[in-house]
Amino acid sequence: MDWKLYISQMANIKAQNKLLKFCFVLIAGTQLWNSHKIDEAMHYQRTVLIPVGLDSRVTMTADHVSDNYVRTFAREVTNLAFNYNPVAARRQFGELLQYFTPEAFPQAKSAFDSLADTIERAKVSSSFVVAKDIEVDQEKKTITVNGTQRQWVESQFIDTADKTYILNYLMADGHFQLTSIEEKKSNMGQRQDVKPHATAATAVAGGPQNAKQ
Repeated sequence: MDWKLYISQMANIKAQNKLLKFCFVLIAGTQLWNSHKIDEAMHYQRTVLIPVGLDSRVTMTADHVSDNYVRTFAREVTNLAFNYNPVAARRQFGELLQYFTPEAFPQAKSAFDSLADTIERAKVSSSFVVAKDIEVDQEKKTITVNGTQRQWVESQFIDTADKTYILNYLMADGHFQLTSIEEKKSNMGQRQDVKPHATAATAVAGGPQNAKQ
């Protein structure tokens, strides 16, 4: 046996093994680095959306959405809750209930079903016009909507009043969800505290019930 040739071949094999080990470590390191950067990118990624009703873009990150994005849903919720007639009220309230969190849904459904019964029985219609810019407080997760509400029984006008509604919400994985809607009362020009845990139906039920009396 040619020992010199054998030793030379073994040396080549060892060199190849070292090269393969180096390539393996390099590939593994690259994969770990890529995984880290992808995870970082997913955390800081920004989604650009143009919701229905907006003519400008809004942005969303992992834990924040722009005020315009929240205002878009506030307008939709306000329209469904406070602009109604006996024919459309029940359908609108059904669409509105889809925005409530699972925890708030049962109470809201019961209240809105009762309100729809009252509206259909008393034949009440309502129109709500937003009078000021919708205020969004993302720290407290509240939306303040100021406007003028007008109501009719059949074709007869019965009432007009300035109203302030507080929409309590949260964002879950980028999805807008309601926890409650409250009417903020005023007395002698001064605002009173909003009752906690009031449902949207509680806020609007006074109009139809009073109209019936």
